[in-house]
Amino acid sequence: MSVGFLLTSLEQAVIWKGPRKDNMIKQFLLDVDWGEGELDYLIVDTPPGTSDEHLSVVNYLKNVSSLSGCILVTTPQEISIQDVRKEISFVKQTNLNVLVLLKICQYLNVENVIKKVKYFQNLMD
Repeated sequence: MSVGFLLTSLEQAVIWKGPRKDNMIKQFLLDVDWGEGELDYLIVDTPPGTSDEHLSVVNYLKNVSSLSGCILVTTPQEISIQDVRKEISFVKQTNLNVLVLLKICQYLNVENVIKKVKYFQNLMD
């Protein structure tokens, strides 16, 4: 599911706040027919940060499922690492487990080049 399916054009911005945004999250999580039985995985792609959206997702899922944890994704850029550190703190405060911390976009494999090329300075090693 995506809010993008509800928009009339690809250029349209979603300018929602408060109850309207919370109701959309609730509807996506609780009212969508996800099929028979329990889901093995549910991927919720959110912007960086620890906003109301994150809290809504966690609260709704905790009330209806056996939420085992989350996967956090970052890049080696310092700003991304700072965001994921805040997200780890958020996850701990909401009594979730971090199942995986995934660092992406570290290397670029160039055709016909044997050596890996770093995208960014690696700040997490």
